[in-house]
Amino acid sequence: MDTYSTTADAVLNSTRRAAIGALVFSAFITSSAMAIEATVESRFSPATFKSGEDSLEARFFLPRTSKGEELTIFCSALISVRGIIEEQRCNWDHSNKPYRIPAGNAIRNARLNPATVDGKKVIAYIKYAYKIQDKDGESTVKVYPHHFVNSQYYGDDYIAPQSYVAGTELDAMDSAFFGKPWMERVVPRKCLKSARVFLKMKIEKDGKVDGVEVLDKPRPKSCGKSIADAVAEANYIPAFFNGQAAASIYVEKYLAEKKARTGRIAK
Repeated sequence: MDTYSTTADAVLNSTRRAAIGALVFSAFITSSAMAIEATVESRFSPATFKSGEDSLEARFFLPRTSKGEELTIFCSALISVRGIIEEQRCNWDHSNKPYRIPAGNAIRNARLNPATVDGKKVIAYIKYAYKIQDKDGESTVKVYPHHFVNSQYYGDDYIAPQSYVAGTELDAMDSAFFGKPWMERVVPRKCLKSARVFLKMKIEKDGKVDGVEVLDKPRPKSCGKSIADAVAEANYIPAFFNGQAAASIYVEKYLAEKKARTGRIAK
């Protein structure tokens, strides 16, 4: 065998070894990423609406509406570990007032699949919307598990992030994160009684908060940062799209009530 052939074989073998090494390394990185992804998916399971007779749509009996009417009602609620809607709050006004009673009746017997974290059921604070349409004299209602904040990224088939607390009792909470004991320790009392703060944050696919932005002008101004800091410490189940955890934008408006121990949440 001549020197040229020996050298060529050595180079070829070296190239093969490098290629195999690269493939093994790539496979390791891919499998590691999949393992991390699987860990994230297995940790969180958001509260989800059931279908069939237990669904909100099936229990929402529409009143007579005007032809061609189309409106969206934004709501939020606490979901117990038994999948019961303990409290529903919506953005009611004169335009959607006729639907207030049907919406209230719908949640009385509707059931959800409760949220879980690390295999344990938790109390979840969720956002959803009723979209009501009247076309050719036929009215329909559909429930979406979000407020359309991330529709530009995921369309309408995604589940919004959900804040949560462990345990089986609601303990007079007005929302999952504002009911935490540390809320009263880190937020000035005046803010719990009178604040109006509009917040926007990014929630990563692992449920961690990546920055909180105070929108508009908080009232009073001094409450914006303290409430934003408290919200950043809350626990979140990330958004889900096609069964996978996904990063998302989360928008919240904190409306305190003077007679309430903690603040209430509205759209």
